[in-house]
Amino acid sequence: MHVILNSLMKFFHHVDIDDASIGPGFKIHHVGTIYIGPIEIGENLSITHNVTIGIGLSRVHGGFPTLGNNVWVGTGSVIFGNISIGNNVIITSGCILSRNVPDNCLVGGNPGRILMSYQKGESPSLL
Repeated sequence: MHVILNSLMKFFHHVDIDDASIGPGFKIHHVGTIYIGPIEIGENLSITHNVTIGIGLSRVHGGFPTLGNNVWVGTGSVIFGNISIGNNVIITSGCILSRNVPDNCLVGGNPGRILMSYQKGESPSLL
């Protein structure tokens, strides 16, 4: 049954989740062109459309990312390589991220970099 439902999601909504280990609270806010590779994701991941997480074919950035708890990923973002994304992280729309990110950060740009860090409990309202 899983194979049939997964095939329908790929065909109709262009959502492909490939053997990812995803914690509870996973939310897709806008369906369309989403690829999640064989990665490990914590609790409460929120993503929007046109997101790619976990392409690991590059020689330079080989491997797959690991995402912590309470991560929000904006539209058009790409997260790749053997990197670790901390807890309570916001990744802005259009971010191309191939670097480690500590806890409690706002990340954006191309290449992705830390734009702001905040204390636990001061998290922006997007989470």
